[in-house]
Amino acid sequence: MSNLQRFFLILLSLTLLFGKNPSFTISGTVQDSSGLALQKAIVFLFDDKGTELQNKKTNKKGNFKFKKIKPGSYILNVKHEIYSKTSKAVTVNNQDIWEILSFTNTDNSSQILSAPSIASLPNTLTYLPEIRKEPEPEKLKIDESFYDYKMNLEAMQIQIDSLKSVVTAFENYKTMPEIKAEILDLIQVPQYGHRIELQNGTVITGKIVSESDISLTLETQIGQLVLKKEMVLRMEAFAKPVPQLEFLGEPMIQLYPNKQIFSGQIKNIGNRRADFVRVIGHLWTRTTSSAGADSIFVKGTKIKYDTGVISDTALEPNQIANYTLSVPLIPGAKSQYHTLDIHWKETR
Repeated sequence: MSNLQRFFLILLSLTLLFGKNPSFTISGTVQDSSGLALQKAIVFLFDDKGTELQNKKTNKKGNFKFKKIKPGSYILNVKHEIYSKTSKAVTVNNQDIWEILSFTNTDNSSQILSAPSIASLPNTLTYLPEIRKEPEPEKLKIDESFYDYKMNLEAMQIQIDSLKSVVTAFENYKTMPEIKAEILDLIQVPQYGHRIELQNGTVITGKIVSESDISLTLETQIGQLVLKKEMVLRMEAFAKPVPQLEFLGEPMIQLYPNKQIFSGQIKNIGNRRADFVRVIGHLWTRTTSSAGADSIFVKGTKIKYDTGVISDTALEPNQIANYTLSVPLIPGAKSQYHTLDIHWKETR
């Protein structure tokens, strides 16, 4: 045997050894007993052990097709919504298979679904429940009373007595009306400007409207009074009690390249409390332009106001508080002098 023959023999053996397994197709059509193609029929492919391998739905022409089927025995089962099941055994050897699967009419199936006739309906019918009518509301007659007052006079008397006791307790609780501060602010009160003490010891406060050599006219809360000057023992300006705050001495100043820190004390020399006391510092350039500004609230007395706000920045009369205020310099500005101010409010 020549070398060339040996080479072809080895090549043929390798081709048979490592070649692909052959596969075929099973296709066909599904039709009824009259030969009419059926669409939307489902075709199932089972192996000889009863295991489902594939399933296909027939197209408009009733055709189906299974691909890559190896040689062997198989069963085709067909289902349709109108017809009963049908099946057929097929064997794949070394070629593709084309099968025609037909349905046969039986007593339990029909080609066309028809509506049942009236005679075939069951005799036992299930009726719908009756529609219930809502009862009409009772109407009161013209001469009829809706409330039986004769039977309930005693109960009404008990309720009235109980209500009287509640009203009495409420009136005792509300002996003094509550007047808000906003209403009091609307009352026009004359601005007192003078305090006049007469020879008999009477002190009158009011505003002098006019004055002559022998008399003077004073505007008071009860109206205008004309007083003879010979009755006046002493007359002085009347000062309304107000808070008044001032700095105690000059502040201590610490200079930094980017800020100035001021430290010192303030005192309330007035005769009323000052609320929300704040020290405001300004830095000024040579041309009176602002070189920086800031402010700080002082540490004072803790007060709860009518609005519910709680603050510790109030100063009572003669109270002293310390402050330390840091005022940053505006970049590029040069401070030549400074000013310090005190701001406060009067709050209830």
